[in-house]
Amino acid sequence: MERRYPDSFGDLSAYGGGLVYDGTGYLDALDYTMTLKWAAERAGAEIFRDHEVLDIRVEDGMVTGVETEYGLIDADHVVYATGWKTRDLLADYVDVPVRPLRWNAVVIEPNDPLPADCPMGSEPTMQIYWRLTAHGNVLVGGNEHLLTDPEGTPMDVQTSFRERVIEDVAPLLDGVAGGRIRREDCCPTADCASPDGLPIIDTPEEGPDGLAIVTGLHGRGIMLSPVTGHAVRSLVTGEEPRSRWRSSDSIGLMTDPPISSIEVTGGRGRQLRPVVSIPSFRVRIGATQGTVEIVDD
Repeated sequence: MERRYPDSFGDLSAYGGGLVYDGTGYLDALDYTMTLKWAAERAGAEIFRDHEVLDIRVEDGMVTGVETEYGLIDADHVVYATGWKTRDLLADYVDVPVRPLRWNAVVIEPNDPLPADCPMGSEPTMQIYWRLTAHGNVLVGGNEHLLTDPEGTPMDVQTSFRERVIEDVAPLLDGVAGGRIRREDCCPTADCASPDGLPIIDTPEEGPDGLAIVTGLHGRGIMLSPVTGHAVRSLVTGEEPRSRWRSSDSIGLMTDPPISSIEVTGGRGRQLRPVVSIPSFRVRIGATQGTVEIVDD
């Protein structure tokens, strides 16, 4: 690892080697979201911003639309992708087994800049990942934990995670152990967890016809979005889901990610679940970079 990525790593004496995943990268979430908005509107979709949905409308067991704070919107299908709040919002129609989840992130400014080809990486036993930021700092993320009251829980990085980053993670990268923390972040609204760690992408049998649910993505909504989009399309239109995809099929601004697949189970109320996690890509420039997972003996 040290020969392949000179001047990137610090003390790796506790590890036997690493796994390198080529063709991975990251993206700017705002750029990606606005790109999807632009593509949807270009295809004829209407985007209603700042419209609170108060309830779904159901007649004779079938969805007919939604009720918003500004009036009714007719629709043959309604897709609820509202994170952990889906459980409460649809409590009158279906039992959704999800809970709020929060992650932490710490941004460290190294003593000296790391090389531009320093790979993104992860350490699975600590359940953390790292990547360089646009300003040359190192973002370390992880510490996913369940919340009972996300709106009442302070949005602070847990002390135990901060200490782990400083004591155990920073020494793995060259010059980072002596750096200083520039910023700390956590998910402000909380992400969403399912009992088995897999996303719920479903047309629940006990719910009204025309209702689809996307939730329990464990903070990986953007990474899974190419597969999720095809899965929801198949549930709404009745088409067979695509079992192989390339990101360029979806947007045209991304280049050659690894191919992933989805697994279909059940009949009506069938659930589509990604079986391989999806790495994401920079939308703005279409560039990719490698990712490293360090492992012990």
